[in-house]
Amino acid sequence: YCIEKCSVPICKNSCKMPFNAENHQHICIQTSCPYKCQVRCWNETLRAITECGRDCSCNDHAHHLLEEEKANRHELHICNQEHPCPEKCNEPGLCSVDIKRRIIEREVLTTGAGSKIEYDAYAEVNAETKRCCNKIPIGKFKHDGTDHRCYSGDPNDNIHTCDERCDACGYYCQEKYDHYKESGSFHDCVHGNMRNTVFYATEEIVDTGDSRKYKVGDSGVAEMCNVFCERLGRGHIHLELCEYAASGKKCVEA
Repeated sequence: YCIEKCSVPICKNSCKMPFNAENHQHICIQTSCPYKCQVRCWNETLRAITECGRDCSCNDHAHHLLEEEKANRHELHICNQEHPCPEKCNEPGLCSVDIKRRIIEREVLTTGAGSKIEYDAYAEVNAETKRCCNKIPIGKFKHDGTDHRCYSGDPNDNIHTCDERCDACGYYCQEKYDHYKESGSFHDCVHGNMRNTVFYATEEIVDTGDSRKYKVGDSGVAEMCNVFCERLGRGHIHLELCEYAASGKKCVEA
């Protein structure tokens, strides 16, 4: 027999052809493809996108050599199973929102005014974009179309929630997506630590009660959106850039 190795790159077997055969391709006695399925899919166990890894279903041992000239060499080998789509849901809004605050640890903030404030640090992220629920059909590397949705059945049975966040704490609104256009309702959410705020006042030191003193410029992380102004017995303001000044126009309220 021919002393050469099989021409399939990962095969280590010897060529099955007679040593004196002319102009022959070096192929061994194996009939099945030695490569693994290359379909990229969602692996729920690893919580990651991976290649399938099952055996290629092609019974032509040398089909890799016949198809390796393809433009996309990452789509040569495929098994005979369907696969979970690896893409995230791309429909408007959020697939899931955790409306319960979750304490992750107890922390202490030392303010510029010298106060040591012990507070509960709540989880920062309380929303999730789920994976597409569509299956990649047998024999394909992707399912048809570019729509990826996290649910099956009637879209009216699924409610994606608003993707707007509270500027102060970063928590998401828990109302239905497009709620303002549909019903005129305003944003509403459970609030967390005011991580995205700093103290701003006319005095250098601000006493908010309960032995909490802050210096102008201190972080508001130890405060909760829905508790801070309530403790002071007043409403609160949200400072925003003037939309007129941002476009180079004179502010109409000045």
